[in-house]
Amino acid sequence: MRHFLVVIFVLVVVGYILYCAKESPSPPDDGTPVLRTDRYRGSDKYTHVLPACTSELFRNYYKSFGYFPSDGEWTNRDHGIPPMLSVFIPKMCRFRWPSLPSDILGKCLKEKKIRYIMTIGDSNGAEYFVALLTHAKKVYNECNMVKSEQRLSGGFVVDLAYFSHNKSHHVSDISSQDLSSTRSCRSCYSRSFICISPKTVAPAALTLEHISASSLWNRQNLDSTDTTKAEPGTSSNNLQAFVFNDYIREYFPDILIIFPPFGHEKVRANLTEIGQDLKRLHGIVEGVRPRSNSVFWIPNFTEFEHRRWGRSARYKNRRYGGLTASQVIDKLNHVLFNELADSLLKENSGVFAFFDLFNVSATMDKWSTDGVHMIAMWYLKMMGYLLQMFCSST
Repeated sequence: MRHFLVVIFVLVVVGYILYCAKESPSPPDDGTPVLRTDRYRGSDKYTHVLPACTSELFRNYYKSFGYFPSDGEWTNRDHGIPPMLSVFIPKMCRFRWPSLPSDILGKCLKEKKIRYIMTIGDSNGAEYFVALLTHAKKVYNECNMVKSEQRLSGGFVVDLAYFSHNKSHHVSDISSQDLSSTRSCRSCYSRSFICISPKTVAPAALTLEHISASSLWNRQNLDSTDTTKAEPGTSSNNLQAFVFNDYIREYFPDILIIFPPFGHEKVRANLTEIGQDLKRLHGIVEGVRPRSNSVFWIPNFTEFEHRRWGRSARYKNRRYGGLTASQVIDKLNHVLFNELADSLLKENSGVFAFFDLFNVSATMDKWSTDGVHMIAMWYLKMMGYLLQMFCSST
């Protein structure tokens, strides 16, 4: 009987070893990357034998393929599994964590001497900022709002009191009316937080700020003056020139993340004109950005006509220059790459981008809340992946 049990035990062990070998094949001898499926482990059931997703790897991709990467797949998307457990698996590289651990993020911020991160964009940019704040709250015991724009006249008018709270400039020579036409978003407003009392190894304090902008450039106020070359301390009646020439010129963020407001810009459907505005914005950013500081330009995700409701419903199936909203946004993402190409391809430029979120989001219509915005988990995951890419880069 004892020998029989020993034989049974050996057979079970051998069977288990063979099962694991079948489930987890070894990478080939030629070093070819393999996507390997393991048994379910937490929120990510995939193990990659791939390089880490880094800014350097993305730059090489841009050089090879001439566009933002997007190949990959979403796991656990259509099986009733909570969105938190859905993971985007890129084909070109790997993210080590489905959700970035707080100790890893804190250590990264400290090692890279990050004290100030700013985002700029419309309501979607604001949602990404909330996601950034959520990640920061995992690292710090306190993240307190230090100032916020008052949403005057339904949110359309820029609140000058907000921008006057900066030691680098004064705003006595500019009026709110001068900047009001640059804001066409009722839910868009700027805000600033400071995070203190780290829970782990991290900078003693971290400032997070979002600047609301629903246009790339206020063309209504353009004149013969080249505002991209304005002298320090000079103001402009253009919101973007004002922000970079005055508001943050002396206190430029360590990381600037720009979310181009293509959801608003698409109504113009003039790709040439929008490309010119992207060039102007890129030029003014580069004119004041310290070379040691980083700027990320994030492509837009798609819009879903069948998901429109509420205020968004009035725009359902509307055409812009004969194109659907998504078709215009896809083209604008290409315009974005073309305008940034020289900087994106240049080594040590400090200018970075991300995935083509238009394609990454293409199958995620169930995550769309109104056709133009996503559930909070989308922003949280994308911001987590962006932070991982930054922290994994040299």
